[in-house]
Amino acid sequence: NITFFTAKWLKFVNENRNLTMEIRTKSDNFRAIENIQPNHNVVFAWTLSPQEVSEKFEHGAPSLEKRLESVMAAIEKGWRVRLCIDPALYIENFEKVYGGFIDEVFSKISADKLYDVSVGTFRVPKQYLKKMKKNRRNSILLNYPYETRGNVCTYEEDITKTMLDFIHDKLVKFVPENKIYM
Repeated sequence: NITFFTAKWLKFVNENRNLTMEIRTKSDNFRAIENIQPNHNVVFAWTLSPQEVSEKFEHGAPSLEKRLESVMAAIEKGWRVRLCIDPALYIENFEKVYGGFIDEVFSKISADKLYDVSVGTFRVPKQYLKKMKKNRRNSILLNYPYETRGNVCTYEEDITKTMLDFIHDKLVKFVPENKIYM
């Protein structure tokens, strides 16, 4: 509701029917576009994190509860909606925190109404991480001893596999396998 970019992008997609657009957001402000007719060439992709992660690392972002309210409003209006558990962070009590988070999400959102779910762990280009560290020297997230693969800093392969396997195994209890992208 500040820049009206989303409404402009939606208008652009309406005028270019051969275009598919993903609009990724953490917003809780679906109200700003609720009167726009759904377009099946658009996928709204909400990045969701456990509330504990959001409070610690997503300063200024809406709460999980508020994001889920916007997700539900978009689904009710007929929009295609993707949930993004990305980036999943390797935190203390990872399985408890992320397990409870997934249970909470699917106690409120019906998986059969979702377009799909995407999952990824923290990863960032090496040079960008270096710049980020410069600006936030005391960040526990940015100062983790990441492994560099290619030009990307991320968790060690065994940690990544453990995290993704856990999230996948939890998700398949709610979401059909063919709607989960890792």
